Amino acid sequence: MSSIRSTGPGPAVPSVARAARIFYFAEQLGGVLYRRFADGVDNEDVQHALHGFGSDEYRHADWYLEWLLDRGVEPPRLESVANRVAPVASRLLAPRSLEEQLRLFSNGEATAARHLRGLVGRISDPSLRAIVERTIPAEQGHADWLPGVGHRMLRDSDRTRGTWFSVIRPASPARR
Repeated sequence: MSSIRSTGPGPAVPSVARAARIFYFAEQLGGVLYRRFADGVDNEDVQHALHGFGSDEYRHADWYLEWLLDRGVEPPRLESVANRVAPVASRLLAPRSLEEQLRLFSNGEATAARHLRGLVGRISDPSLRAIVERTIPAEQGHADWLPGVGHRMLRDSDRTRGTWFSVIRPASPARR
């Protein structure tokens, strides 16, 4: 298994820069998806939690963006991909109840946390590794929210009735 290597501040080795760009993009996209999801939820307690998850994702993206900019690496452009992903996610999630949608998001976060745990030991750049290590607990926390706290917030209608998924414009880049 190869490692993801870098030389620290200054120009980044292509593989570590590519990894940081992917991490940045994934966190930005997660923020967009959580915010759009939240905007379609009638249950205000769940909506508030989802907006908080979106804020977490954007904060993580800021960490990766700072790492990229410190090394002179251009962050990926997000607008066109986010505009293509959100409508697809909307069609996939629309026929599901809020509870089912939350389960899908929870499973996605658990998968992300497992994936990052598997990658962290392969990242030789200490500052990027530290960012990934800081990200993992939040991703796992998002995954654990539904079985822990989230189920208690759900109403009967959240378990049966489908919700919509907002298709508003994506949020501006992390450097706000």
